[in-house]
Amino acid sequence: MPELVVSFLDGEVLYASTARFDLDGPVLDLEIASLGHSAERALIPLGAVRQIRVGESLPLPSAEHLAACPKLAIHFIGGEVLRAWAVSTAVLQQHGGIWDVVHPDGTERHSLAIPYSALKAVFSGRQWELRPGGASGGAGDGREREIERLATVHAARERHRLDGWAPPPPPRLLRRLRDGSPPRR
Repeated sequence: MPELVVSFLDGEVLYASTARFDLDGPVLDLEIASLGHSAERALIPLGAVRQIRVGESLPLPSAEHLAACPKLAIHFIGGEVLRAWAVSTAVLQQHGGIWDVVHPDGTERHSLAIPYSALKAVFSGRQWELRPGGASGGAGDGREREIERLATVHAARERHRLDGWAPPPPPRLLRRLRDGSPPRR
């Protein structure tokens, strides 16, 4: 039975096991292994799960193999980003994907299951992002700075245009009513 470490969206962690693990259904039927839990089983909707560590740590690949592996930047809905090497191709199932990953420090390898409902995107490439928020370093960095500069110029022009703006004067009847003048007949 695979041992699981289930991390929920709210930060709670549950240790469990199951006879058969996959992400083809919308719920997980688990036997609870956490100490202090009075429950023995749990039905957990995948929409409440951030990620699931599946099984024990796996043997690390050779340094040459790891250097050839794509680097992943897994972006979660809450804004967190998990960086890791993808040792093999992801197993994509109906409600989520399972990745065989090595942490960036190269000290730990395990299977990581993530429901699609917890993901914003999974980016794969030759290098990890260098800055938060999706901006990448390197060759595209100059383009990012130019876009930021143009946005700043546009915002300044828009503020300047709005500074001199005044609402149009109200119609005559409205002015007379505001002034307290009796309407003309």
